[in-house]
Amino acid sequence: MASNKSSALKIGDLIELTIEKVAHGGHFIARHDGAVIFVRHAIPGEKCTIEITSTGSSFNRADVVAVTEPSEFRVDPPCRLNSESILHVDIHIAWAVVAAIFNISPPHINEH
Repeated sequence: MASNKSSALKIGDLIELTIEKVAHGGHFIARHDGAVIFVRHAIPGEKCTIEITSTGSSFNRADVVAVTEPSEFRVDPPCRLNSESILHVDIHIAWAVVAAIFNISPPHINEH
C-alpha cells in the first residue's frame, strides 16, 4: 500500500524548494517531505517558493509565487498566453521542454 505523503500539505501552503525536472503535460516536478508536487511556471534547478493549489493522495499541484534562485534559462515572458505557457523559458532550451511535455524528440538545431 502506498503511503499518503501529501496529507500534510494543504491548499494555500507556501513552500520553498528546488525544482527537479520537467514532467509530461507542462508541469515541473518537485518533492517536499516525500510528496510529489507538479509545479507550473518553473524551470528545473530553480529554487522557488510555491503555493499549493490542489492536493491528492498520490500527487499535488502548485504554482510558483517567487523565484529565489532563477535558472540561467529564465527570461521575462513577452506576454502570458495561458496558464500552461512556457514563455518564461529561454528559446534555446524550450525545445527540450516541449519534447518532454509531448514525449517527442526535439528537432536538431544547428548553432551558427
